[in-house]
Amino acid sequence: MHKSSFKEQCFFSFPVDHNDENSSIATRVIAAIIDTIEDNEYSAITPTSYTRDKIITEWLIEKIESSQFCIIIISNPNSLYEYGICRGLGKETIALINTEKPIPNVIQGNNIIKINNNIESIKKEIEKEIKSLYKLASSKGNHKKALKYLKHDLRVAKNQNNDYDIAATLNNISSTYYSLRDYNNAIKYLEESISISKQKEDTQNTLLTLNNLAQIYQAKGNQKKSYSILNTILSETDNYTDKYTKSIILNNIAQIQYNNGKTEEAEDNFKKSLKLSIELKETSHIASSLNNLAQIYQAKGEINTAISYYETALLNFEELNQKESIANIYHNLGTLYSKTEDYDRAKSFFNKSLSIKENINDSHGIATTLNQLALLSIHDNNSNKAIQYLKKAINIFTNLNDKYGLSFALFNLSQILQASGSYEEALKILSRVLEIQKEMNSTEVEKTLKLIAEMQKESSRNSTMEESNGQ
Repeated sequence: MHKSSFKEQCFFSFPVDHNDENSSIATRVIAAIIDTIEDNEYSAITPTSYTRDKIITEWLIEKIESSQFCIIIISNPNSLYEYGICRGLGKETIALINTEKPIPNVIQGNNIIKINNNIESIKKEIEKEIKSLYKLASSKGNHKKALKYLKHDLRVAKNQNNDYDIAATLNNISSTYYSLRDYNNAIKYLEESISISKQKEDTQNTLLTLNNLAQIYQAKGNQKKSYSILNTILSETDNYTDKYTKSIILNNIAQIQYNNGKTEEAEDNFKKSLKLSIELKETSHIASSLNNLAQIYQAKGEINTAISYYETALLNFEELNQKESIANIYHNLGTLYSKTEDYDRAKSFFNKSLSIKENINDSHGIATTLNQLALLSIHDNNSNKAIQYLKKAINIFTNLNDKYGLSFALFNLSQILQASGSYEEALKILSRVLEIQKEMNSTEVEKTLKLIAEMQKESSRNSTMEESNGQ
């Protein structure tokens, strides 16, 4: 049954007694599942490998801990127990349930497969879930674990000489590095994907990867490069009819437009993307577009409309159990209520967001929300608390090499220090902000230069007054 032994493992549990009245899973179905696991270059650790030299619970924990992920056929109380161990140990877990049986309440998430005796259908569904394991890891904020799955998938695709899968996986690796703010690696893998897609004349993937590349350069602060790629994409997209590709491209183009103050163009493209996503019934994309449109309406001052869009997006993300996205919605609502001066409600949403981000180890998200909590502390006249929040955020942004986030947090710290009369320290920090903005080719450079000049004048005036008072 086993083709070969692979270094990385999958814990696969099934009912050993096939005559058990609680299990209608045939031996050939189990064999097909093991084949699929091994086709994806994982070794299947199964109940048949249990030897009685260890207590069964110890053996289960040992094997599950050493496995990358778990596949459990839910058929009896023992399988539910094993499912619980897998989840408890933080393993991505795929549950298989006979089509004739109801889904137990304890089974969580979307990674559930209803199975029968259709071998090809089962193999196809399991293959799909294995290829989506990185998404499960990312949804929990564990992007490094997601990278491990993706690099495994890349190795498999290369071994199989599957250029389509190679290009798609390179794209997903790039997106994950983007989430980690490792923009150089994001560009490296994306350019390799683009090269393969162009060679294969794969218009869909070429457009998607070029679109992602524009976003990365935007995040790096290279707006000239971002717009150059954006214009290339726009010229091609108008003539391209694939709805799925077009919805993603339009959404991402709109994000770049919004970040550059082109609110009307962004709103138009977000709406076009939302319309296509609704037609395709793509819940995740619908939620993303709703969230983005909420930010547009918030910027336009249409607060009630913005809240409605945020709440609808939140329901969609909760249905998908996308914790990182849920935390982002809470953060956005916190920002909205800050601007409407409903500070208690804002603080409540920021704290909800921070709690989820800490739970899923979303470092960038934690720093971003700490920055906002610092601004609320300033409003409460608690500058010491604000400085504590900002110093934590600055430390995280520095470790992530996130120049945009770092410059924003440093700027806020300079303003607090200026307000407290610590001009020398404030000027030093604001000069650091200017350096970062220059490195990013930011459009904020001129504004910061003016602020430095004004702060120097204010500092000089205060020094003169102090000298006068001293006399």
